[in-house]
Amino acid sequence: MSKILFRDTVKFRVLTPSLAWMLYCFEKATRVDTRQYIISSVNDSQHLENSKHYRDMAFDFFSLDFHDNAEKEALRLEVQSVMNLEFPGKFTVIIENMGMRGEHFHCQVTKGQTFP
Repeated sequence: MSKILFRDTVKFRVLTPSLAWMLYCFEKATRVDTRQYIISSVNDSQHLENSKHYRDMAFDFFSLDFHDNAEKEALRLEVQSVMNLEFPGKFTVIIENMGMRGEHFHCQVTKGQTFP
């Protein structure tokens, strides 16, 4: 069973339907996983001016428990698949800064989409 933690600096301004859905799906997609995940940003930290973080439509997470990039990509696809199962095309999961300091997964409402 995976363990999902929140970094002490994480702030929720408001729990929107999109954040609630994405967090639920993230937990569901990682439920049988043994990794530890850390949600590192919701509506906080430094992001681009028009970032979906500031509109309560995105969150970031990371894990130090991956062995290679193939495992990271498999998780990205799984989380994105679960998020879009009932709402096709509404959510995007990307890996930012892969292989570099600050590498993390970024989950958001897909550009040009709204939720609900």
